[in-house]
Amino acid sequence: MHLPTVVNIDSSAAQALSVNKKASARTKHIDLKYNYVKDALEKVPAVLHDVSCAENPAEMLIKILDLKTLKHLTRIICSS
Repeated sequence: MHLPTVVNIDSSAAQALSVNKKASARTKHIDLKYNYVKDALEKVPAVLHDVSCAENPAEMLIKILDLKTLKHLTRIICSS
């Protein structure tokens, strides 16, 4: 038995796009190659899990963080 893959996501817009099957006038500009998340979610059982920016280790890759936040996110990664 395979457990579903947990996908942590901190953007409600990205979450809505990943589960919405239809393109709207506001989402047609998104290139088809970025729809691989939709395709992957159809093929592999997954659970989308809301995570706050303060608890998302990916923030280390995209933002300049203060030392306290950096240490906190590092602890999250190292305890996984």
